[in-house]
Parts: sequence; structure tokens; C-alpha cells
Amino acid sequence: MTAVAWLATVWASTHWYSWQRTVDLLFGSDMTEYERVARAAPGFTDVPLPSQHADRFVPHYLVGLISDALQVGVRPVYYVFAFVLLGLIVFLVDRLIAPLGLRRLEYAVALGALIANPYLFRFLAICPGRLADSVFILGGLVALLGLLRVNTWLLVGGLVAATLGRSEAMFPLAALAPFGVLLSAEWKRLPTRPRIVRAACALVIPFAVYGLIRLIDNTFSVRDHPGFFALTIFGTFRDLPGSGRGFGLHLARIAVGIAGALAVMLGALAARRLGRYSALGFPFWAALAGGIAVSGEAFLLNPSWIKGSEPLLSALGAAFFAVAAAAALASLDVERWQLGLTGGLVALGALAVTSLNHRYAAITPVSTRSQFAVLTVVAATVAAVAIVVGGSRRGDSGVPDSA
Repeated sequence: MTAVAWLATVWASTHWYSWQRTVDLLFGSDMTEYERVARAAPGFTDVPLPSQHADRFVPHYLVGLISDALQVGVRPVYYVFAFVLLGLIVFLVDRLIAPLGLRRLEYAVALGALIANPYLFRFLAICPGRLADSVFILGGLVALLGLLRVNTWLLVGGLVAATLGRSEAMFPLAALAPFGVLLSAEWKRLPTRPRIVRAACALVIPFAVYGLIRLIDNTFSVRDHPGFFALTIFGTFRDLPGSGRGFGLHLARIAVGIAGALAVMLGALAARRLGRYSALGFPFWAALAGGIAVSGEAFLLNPSWIKGSEPLLSALGAAFFAVAAAAALASLDVERWQLGLTGGLVALGALAVTSLNHRYAAITPVSTRSQFAVLTVVAATVAAVAIVVGGSRRGDSGVPDSA
């Protein structure tokens, strides 16, 4: 019910644009190319796509096949898939944080750190043609679930799904997965040789699928990448100090994309400093590493190349940071810590405010990108402080209220 309440709140206050309107306003402009892939299925489009878009063709191709099979337009199928995938993302985050034993209020805050993210549960709902992003997030979460539950099929299958969504964004996750398998205490219970084989599979199989994707999309794509310095943050570093202002905006936009989840996580970590609590376990570090790896793509790309899309890119890692935030909250329970009602309600309200994007929300006090950035920073700070000062140790007679 907590997830349903959050989803209802966010979607009831979302500004629902038409498909074409999102394209006209530019934030849904990529959907034109993806829709072209879907309409061409079971063949491939005759109009070449930029290579960075063509390598995400699989989800759109499947939309086209399903559309043909059901004899309906591709757009209704896109909308259905968009909501199903977002629902599955919530379900997977729930499955990842359920074993942590959070109380109801803390659970609501952790889940709100995910669902209140406007670049996920607003943007991906009103721009269903961007469903490859949802597929990528979903795959990454399945892989994290497999890592934490010592399930090779989920780990490798999740990485393959992430590859089908955003193939090149999968690289850091696939590179990290073997380290998780080799370092996790749970995986170390397996014999050494099978564990090494599983770690190798987590690396090799996704890259093999990536190679197959590139082989296929090479028939209908055109290279659209600039040179190394124009594509990457190293071009910005090269141009310092002249590029300093742009670099500062780059960092700020990245932070806006993951502000809610970071606020909850940092608030919980700060609360840990006020007492002796349990050590941060492997779920925290695994989720944190995944979030940094995914959101790090936004940092590594040149601001001039991505043209203000940093929040959308960094938000792809928000689900991982939300799991890390939940693990940090759970680590506070050794001394029978709990988030008080006042602190919890303030944190929930502040997280709701971070969702009021000037473009994606129907109800918002701001009208420009800079105003929304300021609003987000203030609200995220309030949420973090509410967790730090709004928690207390319970008496021995307290009974935890399970999420």
C-alpha cells in the first residue's frame, strides 16, 4: 500500500502531455527515432539512426512485434509497457529492501526516495518511448538482486537485460559484478572454482550480447559520436579554467537527478555518527557501487555533448541509491533507533517536493530549471536533516513495526 500511495500521489500530480507534445518540447525528441524502430518491425528502419540510439533497438523492436501481433498501434503498447516496467522497478526495490526489516515509516521514506524522483516516475511515464531506460534500470536491479541472493541466473540475466536496454551503460555494472561475486561473504560459501566461473559469466556473457547487438544495429545506424575530448569530461578538464562554470553546472545537474535518494542515504549516514550502530553490510556497498557506476555516466560525458541531460542520466542510478539509503537506515537499528513521526512526515513531505519538476509536474511552485534546482536542493536538505534530528532510540519495550 505504501508504494501504491506514492505512485498515486506522483501520477495524480503529473503533467500529462500528448506524445507529440513531448517531442515538440524536445524532452521527448528521442522517441521519434525509437518509434521508427518499432514501426519497422519485423524489419529494420531504412532511415539510419545515431549509433547511441540504435544500440537500444531491442525493446522498441519487441514493441513493434507485439503491436503487429495484437493488431494495435505501437503507441498504446508503449504506454502499457512504460507503466508495467515502472511497476516492476518498484517491485524489485521492494524485494531488495524487504529483508532489511525497516519499520513502516522508514520504509515509506526509502521508497519515496525512488518514486518521488521526477526523472523516473514522471518523465518515463509521460515519455513512454524512452522505455529502454526502464529496461536498463530493471535489468540492473535484477542483477543486484541476484548478487545479494547468490543467484547466478538472476545476476547474469539482469545484466543481459540491462544490456538490451542501454548497452554501453552496462559496462561498469558488468565490470563490477565479478568483484561482487568474489568478495561477497555469501558467495564465498561456494567452492572457489564454481565461484570464479560464475564471476566470469557475469562479465563475459553481457559483453557477448553487446557485441551481438552492435553487429545487428550496424546495419541501420550511423556513427554520431564526436571525438574523445568533445564526448567526454576530459574535454572540459582540458579547457579549464574557462570551462569552470560549465563544470559546476554539470555537477549540480547530476546531483539534482539523484537528490532525494542521496538525501535519505546521507541523512542516515549522518545519524550513524550520533551513536554506535551496526556495520554497513554488503547490500549497502553493492547498491552504492551500482548507483555510482550507473549515475557516473552522466559525469563522464562532456556537458556540451549531453546538453543539459545530466539529471535524466544520473537518475538512472537512483534506484540503486534508494536501496543503499534503505540499507543505511536499517543499519541504525542496533541501538533500537527509530525515525520519529514528526521527522518521518517532514522527510516524506520534502521528498514529495523534490518531485515537483517545472515541466513534469502539474502542480509546482517553480517555472524554470534553475528554480527547480534550488527547490530540489532545499527540499533534499530538509529531508536529510529530518532524518538526522528526527530519529531517536526506542525503549526496550518498543516493538518494531515491520514494513
